[in-house]
Amino acid sequence: MGITSASFAGFVIIVLIPYYVLPRRAQNYLLLAASYVFCATWAWEFPLVLALLTLFTYGLARGLHSGQRAKLWVGIGVNLLALAF
Repeated sequence: MGITSASFAGFVIIVLIPYYVLPRRAQNYLLLAASYVFCATWAWEFPLVLALLTLFTYGLARGLHSGQRAKLWVGIGVNLLALAF
């Protein structure tokens, strides 16, 4: 499903309806789940990559303290490399 297709427009509408009904924290989980579903429409490997990136970035962010710019740039770099690949 490409982002210029009619099926993507339907997908967005299906996701946005519950998005505006749910509380703030649940909205984040809905968008994360929708991202996995959208990635899965391209190839089955993409949600696995997204899951690894999600866990890596979450773990890095949890351990991030003030003054640790190097760790922040590593996280940004890993995510940009995944996008470029």
